[in-house]
Amino acid sequence: GIDARLTSEHVFSQEISGDRKFHYALGFSDAFVRVVASRLLGNDCTEVDEMALDAVAEFMNVVVGEACRRFSTKNVRLNAGSPVVATPEMMRTFISQNCLSAEMRTDLGVFYVILFFERQASLSRQG
Repeated sequence: GIDARLTSEHVFSQEISGDRKFHYALGFSDAFVRVVASRLLGNDCTEVDEMALDAVAEFMNVVVGEACRRFSTKNVRLNAGSPVVATPEMMRTFISQNCLSAEMRTDLGVFYVILFFERQASLSRQG
């Protein structure tokens, strides 16, 4: 269930718009953020501070930007918003929507990928 994703200590979210609109989030443990930030910043990150969080968010932004660009070559228009550290309130809002999630295992550790799709407004018939 999605409850496991809420145990992630740091959840980064980014809104995607264009031909489809959805949010995705990545849930990382404190240790995972420290390892990723250490590799990105080129020094040993012993604590998760604003610089470490910014490094991981910027990495996400580059990866998602490139993915959106590649989709555009397939005639799918997607635009990525700025990544943010998701608050518990944001997570509750997302979870109330349709979502898909997957656990990802890497040599750095486990993290979670969560896609949140906005509910489609129901169409009413006009007579």
